[in-house]
Amino acid sequence: MKLAEALVIVGVLSLILTTYLLAYIAWITLGLPMDLYLNPWLATFGILIFTLGATIFMWVSKVFPLRSILRSTAYTILWFMNQRKVTPAKRGPLVTYGPYAYTRHPIYLGVWLISLGLGLLFGFPLIASILLLFWLNLVIHFEEKELCEAYGREYEEYKRRVPRFIPWRVLIKRRRKCLEY
Repeated sequence: MKLAEALVIVGVLSLILTTYLLAYIAWITLGLPMDLYLNPWLATFGILIFTLGATIFMWVSKVFPLRSILRSTAYTILWFMNQRKVTPAKRGPLVTYGPYAYTRHPIYLGVWLISLGLGLLFGFPLIASILLLFWLNLVIHFEEKELCEAYGREYEEYKRRVPRFIPWRVLIKRRRKCLEY
């Protein structure tokens, strides 16, 4: 494992731990109840959301191996730190199949659902999820700039076809089919 990949892993874990620490501090500061995790319905829903997020993340890793995800993230970070002076290079073909056919950022969707599920399970869900969602949207903004520069028109067409984060189009199509019956 290269140093950049190791740093990405440490950075992602640090981000998640920091998010939960800030959420916990905010939850305590606001005087909100800490016994939400005792609610079996909330805990069950949290486990289901966590499982959905983990499933999405595993599906992504079948299409886009973890090593490639880490390498891509490291390149994006380095590109951003270099103040985008260098035109990003394509690192292989644009992945648009599997989970990437439903959402442009299934990794982040999976991570966010895992975070939300853990939050529901441990009792301070909304603060952690909102902080992480804010951070992920910031990261997505810069990643999409890099992808547009690297893949140009191909990525622009992909952006028009596939939603950014939550696969609303798939959910709406499925609902329409159910209503037709």
